[in-house]
Amino acid sequence: MYKKIMKKFILWAILLSIFSSAMSPITLKAQSSIPEIKIGKTVNGNSNTFEEGVYVYSFTIKNDMKISLNASVAGDELIEDNPLSFLIWQYYYDSNDELQYNIYSDEEFYVCPSEEKTQTVNLKAGTYLLSVNSEDYASYDFVDYTIKLTDISSYAKKISIPTKATIRIGDTKTLTVTTTPSKSIAKSITWKSSNTKVAKVSSDGIVSAYLNGTCTITGTLKDGNTVTCKITVPEPNLEENIWLQKFYISIHDFYVDDN
Repeated sequence: MYKKIMKKFILWAILLSIFSSAMSPITLKAQSSIPEIKIGKTVNGNSNTFEEGVYVYSFTIKNDMKISLNASVAGDELIEDNPLSFLIWQYYYDSNDELQYNIYSDEEFYVCPSEEKTQTVNLKAGTYLLSVNSEDYASYDFVDYTIKLTDISSYAKKISIPTKATIRIGDTKTLTVTTTPSKSIAKSITWKSSNTKVAKVSSDGIVSAYLNGTCTITGTLKDGNTVTCKITVPEPNLEENIWLQKFYISIHDFYVDDN
């Protein structure tokens, strides 16, 4: 059943992307046609607003988060055989420019009239869609429903990373972050390199080595501590020197030919 539902969602997503130039295929922006849900705020709706059995909301989180999705549907036993489903998902384009989707919540999360249910979902920072669906919408009696997304994350008070690492020129290394308390979420870490000619660090803590030497990578936890890692980039060996020479020659030839 969900393949049918998702095809309907994706078709709608395609139409939205065509008619809204502000919408990116990977990170969706909240549009006037897609109401935005704020974390911690209760949203009230009615199934009479559904387009072909579907109504879609969006919400954005700025850091990794454990979300509680609480949904309730008003009504009585006369219509309990027609539940609403609530789904958290994203769509994106793959390397072949084909539209795909990821589902993050329970695909079997159905709430019947007069019921209230809750589920938890672990999400990365980003923008998501939350869809409310009635499969049997043609004969469905309209009902009121409520949705509330709550941040129930346990956030780290302290982080640690390796104190030193060796990376060869052209290689990368992800700095493993350990959080305290255990299994808590590092809300936001700001990374910085003391010498970007030797090595650079991305916003995800991925270090890329460029030049022989040493530098210090610093990570600062928001509302927490600061940690450092000494990066050593050794001189290239003979094989690496040959590869680098060929690389620089090819780059030089490219620019010469291009001009």
